[in-house]
Amino acid sequence: MRCKFANRIIQQILETMSHSSTSFVAKELIGEGRDVAQRHYGCRFICRIFEFGSKTDPCTARLLDEVLGHTAQLSQHQF
Repeated sequence: MRCKFANRIIQQILETMSHSSTSFVAKELIGEGRDVAQRHYGCRFICRIFEFGSKTDPCTARLLDEVLGHTAQLSQHQF
């Protein structure tokens, strides 16, 4: 999450692979959504998960709920 190169690789995975092949990314971030969204590079792949991820995947839905649960705090954060 702190490496710009890893960030780019994760973004490419999310943009090019099938939904079923990328759900592991959202699964790994459950419980860390707010913290990841506040990181310089992490906020970018949170956006890509919501942009390219499966809308019906339960892990993506949980991560979305987690991030939306901190909307007020995140809206005031620099990233």
